[in-house]
Amino acid sequence: ALDAQTGAVLAMANRPTFDPNIFVSFQSQKERQEVLQSETALLNRAIRGRYPPGSTLKMVGAIAAMEMGVTDTLSTFAACVGSLQVGDVVFRCNNRSGHGELNLIEAIETSCNTYFHHLAQLMGIETWREYAEKFGLGQRTGLTFEPGEYVGLLPSRQYYQERDGWTLGHLLNLIIGQGAMLATPIQMARYTAAIANGGNLVTPHLSGLPPPQQRIDGISKSTLDIVRKAMHQVVYGPQGTGWRLAIEGIEVAGKSGTAQVPNRENNSNDAWFVAFAPYRDPEIAVAVVVEGGGGGGSTAAPVAREIIEAFHIQKVHSEKLKSHVDSTTAYSVGQN
Repeated sequence: ALDAQTGAVLAMANRPTFDPNIFVSFQSQKERQEVLQSETALLNRAIRGRYPPGSTLKMVGAIAAMEMGVTDTLSTFAACVGSLQVGDVVFRCNNRSGHGELNLIEAIETSCNTYFHHLAQLMGIETWREYAEKFGLGQRTGLTFEPGEYVGLLPSRQYYQERDGWTLGHLLNLIIGQGAMLATPIQMARYTAAIANGGNLVTPHLSGLPPPQQRIDGISKSTLDIVRKAMHQVVYGPQGTGWRLAIEGIEVAGKSGTAQVPNRENNSNDAWFVAFAPYRDPEIAVAVVVEGGGGGGSTAAPVAREIIEAFHIQKVHSEKLKSHVDSTTAYSVGQN
């Protein structure tokens, strides 16, 4: 969880975790040995876990398409019937019975894969990758921490050509956050913060003055307004996949993701959700991934909701405390 305006790290948590006191306690030899022998216990997933981000990445394709004039909020493609055949390959939508005819906002609200597969065919990988780079994907965020953060993977045409060869199908997977695409949770939180704050890349930091924001060039305010509106519909729209994020008294926005993980033994999907709040004046940006959690809207959205609720409660408490201190100080000065 990041401060959407400054990049300050508000929370960075991993589960399962361990008690660091076992490394200074003589009585904890067994627990210490178990942690040291584990392949993942010491992995800081927030900055070193690399995951396919799934549909949480769809805003990149939407922004690129609008900026390049490929689509707008009124344009539609052929109705989604649950799948789309491109060449001799059939690409499935997340709704096997289909979403029907959709515009861009509705496609994000319902997380329609088919709509974005149509966009990809009009866009090209160079354009898509250019806009993904603008949001810091495939790059370190700049967080100072040890062990350091991983870069993730933002594939290029050359990347595929040097391996199994390039096909259009690779882009159709990338635009929905699949294929070889890998991102860390902190990269996704930073990307979400940039959408929330109007197009500024922040640098995550733990203390001190916030590093200067980096303005993202080539993305208009109107485009970001449309994407934020679509993320609002994800939570409040009639077909929104993120309705479980809704919080009484706080207007929020977000995007779900259900990511297939290649070569995983049990074929379970990772559950993703990215969100920001409040909707009209964002203060917090959140990225949640639950390994093997299944659906992003059903599993990860409630986690994001709890984080935002806790932040809001703490903020209200701090404001009340500050108001009390200010009023007490004013009374004391008056008495003197």
